[in-house]
Amino acid sequence: MHLKRSSAIVVLVTCLAACATTGSHHVDWEPVSSERVLKVAMKTVDQYSRQRRSMRAQIKIAAPFLPGKTTSDGVVLAQPIDLMRLDLMDPVGEILVSLNLKLDALELWLPQQGRVYETDSTDESIARLTRLPWTLSEFFALLQGLPPRQFSEDYEEWFVDPDGMATSPDGDAVMSLTPGINLPQEMIRYKNDLHKKVLYQVQFDDYRATNLGMFPHHMTIEFMHPHKVVEMWFENVEWNPVVAWGALAPEYPEGTKVVNVH
Repeated sequence: MHLKRSSAIVVLVTCLAACATTGSHHVDWEPVSSERVLKVAMKTVDQYSRQRRSMRAQIKIAAPFLPGKTTSDGVVLAQPIDLMRLDLMDPVGEILVSLNLKLDALELWLPQQGRVYETDSTDESIARLTRLPWTLSEFFALLQGLPPRQFSEDYEEWFVDPDGMATSPDGDAVMSLTPGINLPQEMIRYKNDLHKKVLYQVQFDDYRATNLGMFPHHMTIEFMHPHKVVEMWFENVEWNPVVAWGALAPEYPEGTKVVNVH
């Protein structure tokens, strides 16, 4: 995998990190039903409808690491899924909000019948982004029926200098965050722990001007041992929710870049 980024805004929300608040108390996630997901999606549409006439929602799913199990009429059979996309659209079908919900921490099983679920096409472009009626943590607290998850002791905050160089708290790991270039594998070191997830967070102090626009204000990189980097996210405070990218899906929207760290 290598990192990709595009002028088309790709929104990826990772349940493990997007719902996080700082702290050391660990809260385990519980399985969430597809009915609960749909209920929250419909509530989101209802919130929008109060301000924007009529809205509709579409939920798409993808299971990149599983063989496809789809009936002749396109209904996905029961299987664990890795990614779910929620599109909120205006009456003519223009996407106003598109959320890629990362569900690797959950056990979400699709019903054998439920035609609101469609197989996802990962080469689609995202039109544009508008503000959700809730913060991300509030949205996922509703989704999970749980209080927002807090980081465990695996969480670390990195420090970024004005030149875009990020340093880990212990000073041992340094990486370049210059936009538009791949991060060499040897520039990133992470804890060698077979059992724990390790989260590294990089906080920017300002925006960076690039040929793609303003470089994100906030950047989160998530590592998952023993394999490879799982997520790279970007958050720009001018956009809400998080404008982000995830590196697990085998295909990416055209024009994006992915960073590869083994």
